[in-house]
Amino acid sequence: MPLRTRIILIFGAGTLLLLLLLAAAPFLAVQGLQDADLARARGEAQAAAWTAALADAATAQEILSAHLAADPALVDALLAGDAPAVSRLLLAVQEGAPGLARIDVLAGEGRVYASSAGLAAEAPLIGTDNLRNRVEADPWLVGIEAGQGGRLLLVVTSGLRSGQFLSVAAPAGPVLDALLRDDRVWGGARAWFLVDRAGALLLSTDDAAWPALRAARAGAGDGAVETERAGRSYSSTATPLRNTAGLQIGTLVSQRDVTAAAQRRSLVLLLTGGGAALTFTLLLLGLHAVLRSALDPLSSITGVIRAMAAGDTASGADLPDRRDEVGEIAAAVEVFRRDIVALARAKLLERMRLAQQQALIRREMERLAGTLDAQERDALAADLRGIEAAPGEALADGFKLMAGRVMAQHARLADLLAERTRDLEVVRQALSERAQLSRLRQELEVARHLQLSSLPQVFPPFPDRADFEVYAAMAPAKEVGGDFYDFALLGGDRLAVMIGDASGKGVPAAMFIAMARSILRSAIVRGASPGQALALANGTVSVENHTLMFATVFAGVLDLRTGWLTYASAGHNPPYLLGPAGGVVPLSVPPGTLPGIALGILEEAEYDDQEVLVPPGASLVLFTDGVTEAHDPSGTMFGEARLEAGIAGLAQAGPEGVVAAIQAAVLQFAAGAEQADDITVLSARFLGGAGAAGVEVVAERVGVGPGA
Repeated sequence: MPLRTRIILIFGAGTLLLLLLLAAAPFLAVQGLQDADLARARGEAQAAAWTAALADAATAQEILSAHLAADPALVDALLAGDAPAVSRLLLAVQEGAPGLARIDVLAGEGRVYASSAGLAAEAPLIGTDNLRNRVEADPWLVGIEAGQGGRLLLVVTSGLRSGQFLSVAAPAGPVLDALLRDDRVWGGARAWFLVDRAGALLLSTDDAAWPALRAARAGAGDGAVETERAGRSYSSTATPLRNTAGLQIGTLVSQRDVTAAAQRRSLVLLLTGGGAALTFTLLLLGLHAVLRSALDPLSSITGVIRAMAAGDTASGADLPDRRDEVGEIAAAVEVFRRDIVALARAKLLERMRLAQQQALIRREMERLAGTLDAQERDALAADLRGIEAAPGEALADGFKLMAGRVMAQHARLADLLAERTRDLEVVRQALSERAQLSRLRQELEVARHLQLSSLPQVFPPFPDRADFEVYAAMAPAKEVGGDFYDFALLGGDRLAVMIGDASGKGVPAAMFIAMARSILRSAIVRGASPGQALALANGTVSVENHTLMFATVFAGVLDLRTGWLTYASAGHNPPYLLGPAGGVVPLSVPPGTLPGIALGILEEAEYDDQEVLVPPGASLVLFTDGVTEAHDPSGTMFGEARLEAGIAGLAQAGPEGVVAAIQAAVLQFAAGAEQADDITVLSARFLGGAGAAGVEVVAERVGVGPGA
């Protein structure tokens, strides 16, 4: 039987046995997946049960909140703005319900308006960030909150018809203790633990088990963790507990006995590992025995090969006739020995043919020498005659000599050719640089189109709206600009407008301002005020601002129902408010308020929100300093005075007319002078909403009323 067949059979038998032993591996994999799915399902069921249990526990507080919201005395006191009376009413209700800890009425912005705790209630029961949106999404906010001294409270918060909020709190300890011990809710768990954010135990069904479990779960997050205690295996599942604002205030951990499953896994692993080790050992022993019996005869064959290497071609391989690989090797060695004998005879014939070839090579060398100069050819002929009497091996010296002379002549010709082509190389390099410049210009033109297409280009942008109009345009000074403008309709009743100008010009400024614009727009669309949005954008672009670039930005949000404009500025030129009768007023920073610093300079800069009432028919005119700092051929700047005078006559022109008039005025003033900066203008006109009283307020606050 061939050697390879025996080896294959041994490996096949061993592999089959190993596969049989490893058949338990899929069981382990399936068991692991089942354990992971079970742990995940337990976590989800635990979180759902906790939420449902809290909702049931808060039913009494929800009923009390509904009664308080409908109480005529409380409603009258709230409408009258009598906070002390509201506090007395709340205290009376709390005294009549001993299970309550505190009742608060929160103002619209989240501060404590009145409380059963009186003046001691300085902090609200719940987090007030985005409180109104949370109450609108869920009329009954139910959650566990951290009170004074780390005490946990079950708090129910709901909205009042007066626009305020009512929070009713009860001590969470009795409620939580009852929930954790209710097997109908938490059945199947051996023990439960309620801990705070620092891991301190608040409530549990097995206080002694928590220290070891806490150490095992350190750094495990919310995943399942197995632990060993007293010869038993336990699996724990954690559920983070969050208050109504989404902040984690504690963790709920359940523990179950999984000893049987752990023992099954250990047994399968032990059997599989032991079987695999035994199979591998038997396989090695069998392979060693087969190879030893098959390869020992190779030592005789090795001796024959050494003899032939020493020149003894008479030796032969004295081996029995075998029908395996060793027999084939012996036969091959014998063939090799006969081939060596034949090769020796062939060498003798080769030397005879070599003598004939040498004569032919000499003639060819003489013919090749004819390509050289006369002087070089005579010298080479003399060298060849000196080689005629030399042995055949001297032809190599002749070849070297002739090659050197031919290469020297070619080198002289190459130098002459290099001189002739040097000018051609200069022309070729100039053409290459010109092609690179052309590609660069094409890439900059593509960047210009991309930047302009990223700005709003469709006007009117909201053709179905009759309560406002908006129009904008930008003329970059370079291929790409450092300015931007933007606007967005927020929720159908607010219009956001933005404009900005980055320091510097070209691609770096465009990239810097594009990042600032993206962050600013995203923040305002998500509900941030202009000042908050500027602070967020500034904090982002200021981080690792190694180029020391900065940008001035103005952002405003116009309420289309009332005409109130909320705005903030990061060092930008004050926009103008153009009244219906032609009055022009800059929206500068009010006295006593610090102007906002440009974005990218100070990472922790803050920006104040300002408000102004825009009357119907009035327009906002936003612009960058490319307008006021445009200059004519003599170096005179356009200036704010010319801009204000030009705007004053455009009260009825509409946003598109205002933008076009400003651009035309700047172009006429420049009279052909090179544009030094990007020119960007945005105009928005408010057409609806405010009544006569609102117009009078505008006249008093900004001087652009109907008579302005």
